[in-house]
Amino acid sequence: PFGSDGNFSNELLIQTINTDLANDLGNLVSRTAAMAEMLVQSGSRRVVLLPALPDVWKSGSARGLRIQGNAVIDLSWKEGVLENCRIQAGSDLDTYIRYGEIVLPLRVAAGESAVFTAADFRRDS
Repeated sequence: PFGSDGNFSNELLIQTINTDLANDLGNLVSRTAAMAEMLVQSGSRRVVLLPALPDVWKSGSARGLRIQGNAVIDLSWKEGVLENCRIQAGSDLDTYIRYGEIVLPLRVAAGESAVFTAADFRRDS
């Protein structure tokens, strides 16, 4: 908050506060986005469930994560395994969903939901 002449500067104080705040908010947003990407990744024609789940997050859940295609996903896992995944489409959704090595088609009409469990992604199902 002190200028190059050693005098207190209100303008420099405000600039410092704004810069620190912007950096802190940017870091917070980046960290939050990175955490969400560990749980769900979505892109052109695909949704990937729990692609990078950390070992220390053995059990947990996430709600209201936005994915590409105007949809919202809620999911839960226990002991590192998918328990439940619900995808609510805001508009017609036509893509693929992957968990582990299994990829399934995902087609959901606007306003409708699709629900998946780990059993849906077994090779024998």
